[in-house]
Amino acid sequence: MHARLTILVIFILCVCCAQVQHGIFLGPHNLPKKHYQQTNKNIYDNPNRSPIIFSGGLSGGSLMFKKDNMKGEPFPCFSTTRNFYQGWINLLEIIPKISQPCFLLDIKPEFVNGTVRSREGLTVIPKDFGGSEGVTYLGSAPLGKKIGPYMLGFFNFLIENAGYKLGVDLRAANYDWRLGPKEFARPNGDYANLKSLVEDTYLKNNNKKVHLMGHSMGGPYLQTFLATFVSQEWKDRYIASMISLGGSFAGAPMTAIQMTAGTDFGVSIFDTGALRGIIRNLGGAGWMLPSPNDDVMIMTAARNYTSAQMKELFHDMGSPDTYAIYKSESEAGDKTKAPNVPVHCLYGVGTPTLTGAYFSSLNPDKENATRLIYKEGDQTVPLYSLTLCDDFAKKQDQQKYPVVVDRYRNVTHISIISDMIIFKRVLEIVTNK
Repeated sequence: MHARLTILVIFILCVCCAQVQHGIFLGPHNLPKKHYQQTNKNIYDNPNRSPIIFSGGLSGGSLMFKKDNMKGEPFPCFSTTRNFYQGWINLLEIIPKISQPCFLLDIKPEFVNGTVRSREGLTVIPKDFGGSEGVTYLGSAPLGKKIGPYMLGFFNFLIENAGYKLGVDLRAANYDWRLGPKEFARPNGDYANLKSLVEDTYLKNNNKKVHLMGHSMGGPYLQTFLATFVSQEWKDRYIASMISLGGSFAGAPMTAIQMTAGTDFGVSIFDTGALRGIIRNLGGAGWMLPSPNDDVMIMTAARNYTSAQMKELFHDMGSPDTYAIYKSESEAGDKTKAPNVPVHCLYGVGTPTLTGAYFSSLNPDKENATRLIYKEGDQTVPLYSLTLCDDFAKKQDQQKYPVVVDRYRNVTHISIISDMIIFKRVLEIVTNK
């Protein structure tokens, strides 16, 4: 019996690995599969390089979990764990009908007294904060296998072409993306940790100013940190620039569509219906809902909803907490406030981007959307959201530093982190070429 169970688990893991290896984070990545090695082989050591700290997007950072006497845990979920373990994402934790139900309970935050938080007894921290392992690969598997490459190719390029050293002048400020700016700014929260990391990186590199680089939600994450959490004196001392890669500064209708239809976060072994309830509770997802406008984004037989009708949408959806989260996080994190540091806006244009969809109901059962509406963007974020990065230059009362914009035709929201043209442009920025 035990032998059969072992064989079954191994088989499931093999299937899961095949489905997740190239699926995590919204699609495949054509990135090299080698690991980072700090060697002098074929490395050009550029003395002009400045330190970089990177922050990823929604779901773009590995998370570590630790349980302490959690009450009411169903079998076979553990109520206590001795050490931190990788929760997002770990093949052992998402085996269908075995460990996945426990994972789904843990990854979903609660909304209590106006705050998004982890379940009582669960501590969640970013993996390898200040290092790189939390963003190079997003997933882990048995026997030390890494899956879901994210910033692997980008970091390798910087190491090989400028001599960057992981954990010294190339670091990750990954964060708990399940939360939002209201929680990021609390004492001992993600923004306090980011501030300390910038100061530590500055000192480690002979008082060189630091470039903050963010992808997707990582752009607004860094912009809000700079615009609201730290002083101008601090920014002038420590920050070289903010580099936004496909930053979604007015959110994206795709978020509302995923909250309606569900999403598997690019991991095909997940049930989209199960994850639908989770994404509706994420502070980061609420923050990434589109800014109010008159464009129709959700259509049903009963009525249509624009992004100015969030309250009605989530009331009719039976998820009023989602609207409360949206309001709370949007008020705490103004994505349009200028950061007042040198800004580089890099994003793709010219790709049809989903901005509206028709469903038979607001809680469809594995239904494919119809009557799709597309606008120009980067395949995930519409152009009007991407170009808000450009608009920092227009806020002359807030932004005294230059804003440089680079648009790339047919570069998508995902390919921007694996495109050699983008790599080279970022290298120019961080080496002052």
